[in-house]
Amino acid sequence: MTSPMSGDARTPPRGAAPYALYQFGTSGAAVAVATAVTHPLDVIKIRLQMQLAGQRGNLVGMGAIFTQMVEREGPRSLYLGFAPALTRSLIYGGLRLGLYEPCKHVCSYAFGSTNFAFKFASGVVAGALATALTNPMEVLKVQYCDT
Repeated sequence: MTSPMSGDARTPPRGAAPYALYQFGTSGAAVAVATAVTHPLDVIKIRLQMQLAGQRGNLVGMGAIFTQMVEREGPRSLYLGFAPALTRSLIYGGLRLGLYEPCKHVCSYAFGSTNFAFKFASGVVAGALATALTNPMEVLKVQYCDT
């Protein structure tokens, strides 16, 4: 039987603290890449929403907004508000995953059960708390994107 290589994704580090850091680090890296890839679409979406809210001139589509942004403001305009978006994503992901287990333990302690309904409720509570706590970063992102 051969031992897996140290970089093998199936073999996380041993111990509670290193395993938690491993989980947080890998999920953080995934969130960072996903945010970097999807952020330009989010900026364009925000511009579309602001266009409808303020009725600024003729309504145009995503392609026209993309072209206008790159021509008038440069390619960096597609990453306006990236810092708050990345911060929010990293904190949100950590909170959502980090709050799930404590919520599940509270349900187990209070109701003596961890069946599917309590696990589902724990996920809902963890997600709601994470959303409420990271909402100010979302507001900052939107303010940076709408120039």
